[in-house]
Amino acid sequence: MKPINNTLFLGKVLIELDDSPSTNMYAHELLSKNRPIEGTAIIAHNQYQGKGQYGKKWISESGKNLTLSVILYPDFLKIEDQFYLNKLVCIALVEFLASLGVESKIKWPNDIYHENLKLGGVLIENSVSLQYLSSSILGIGLNINQLEFDSELTNPISVATVLGKELDLEMCVNNFLAALEKWYLILKNGDYQMLDSGFNKNLYRAGESILVDLQGKTHEAIFTGVERTGKIKLEIDDHIDSYTNHEIEIHWLKS
Repeated sequence: MKPINNTLFLGKVLIELDDSPSTNMYAHELLSKNRPIEGTAIIAHNQYQGKGQYGKKWISESGKNLTLSVILYPDFLKIEDQFYLNKLVCIALVEFLASLGVESKIKWPNDIYHENLKLGGVLIENSVSLQYLSSSILGIGLNINQLEFDSELTNPISVATVLGKELDLEMCVNNFLAALEKWYLILKNGDYQMLDSGFNKNLYRAGESILVDLQGKTHEAIFTGVERTGKIKLEIDDHIDSYTNHEIEIHWLKS
């Protein structure tokens, strides 16, 4: 893969792996040995132990998809604001997909959907020092050219399926990293309002009625938005409250 030519620093150090259990794991190994240059990107053509939220498997066909991790040092970001990293990655993915002609939404907290089908997801792992983050690994998986999926996956889709054509993966990496850098610099500039707006306006099923399991009971709720901290805001029985993803289970495809 050629050097990234449309960014200031993201992907200028690009580590390309034929096989890797997980690009996030590789990034952790780099951080344990030294301090890689900020923006170092690790790309795997075949990632065979990828993980998503809650340790779920991320199953990807070799050489078909975007599976990468990026190392950042957001030491300006307070621990309570760490969800902004998730916001910027999700917004960058939506923006990148829009540039390809693919409409997508952010399924809280960190999945990317086209209609009711999953295109990709984000897994961010942070290290902290006192009240601030010290380093972050942004893990991204996006189905690009894969046409057949493992039966363990319930609702996958790829960009190639949506568009009806195969895409150049190198172009995808370049253009996604450019979008990611743009939104990281917006965060670094302190424009939290722009990130809030970009995230909330692209939320999957925002403003709609959804079913949620809470404290052993199933409730009908209105999805009203997401807090600064990343908690989901739900209106249940005319009362709005906020919840972490460990406190509730959402039945996104039922209402």
